[in-house]
Amino acid sequence: MTRFFKSWTFILLLCVALILTIVPSVLSLMGQGTVVRNAIGVMLSPARNFFSWIGEGFAGFVEYFTEFDRVKEENAELRAQLEGLGDELYAAQVKSEENEWLRSFLGLKRENTDFSFCEARIIGRESGSYMTVFTLDCNQHARRDCARNCRIGD
Repeated sequence: MTRFFKSWTFILLLCVALILTIVPSVLSLMGQGTVVRNAIGVMLSPARNFFSWIGEGFAGFVEYFTEFDRVKEENAELRAQLEGLGDELYAAQVKSEENEWLRSFLGLKRENTDFSFCEARIIGRESGSYMTVFTLDCNQHARRDCARNCRIGD
């Protein structure tokens, strides 16, 4: 250890330390503290930039995962909306098909003005080799209209 205190390395480090403490102290006492502050700022700016870069990288890393969670939640919400819209689309298609059927029925009524139409339910069906027979059940108002306009066996 005594050899270290007598070595040129120790003497050089001691001189540098004395210069780095005495010169700024004297300049501060003379009113030139900004010079010292600016010089230290210039020397430390690369380290400051490096640590700033590391901090921004860490913030970006954390932001990626928080953003990932937000995107995951948003995807779940969008999936739920998509399922709801799929149900609405199916209902709209059913209504569109029913609308087409009603339009064709209306066209049938317009083409055949001499026909008398009434509501009825099919309650029986018989299929033969060349003919199909339906048994219909009409509501009360339709029975009166059918009785007036139809004969048994038509």
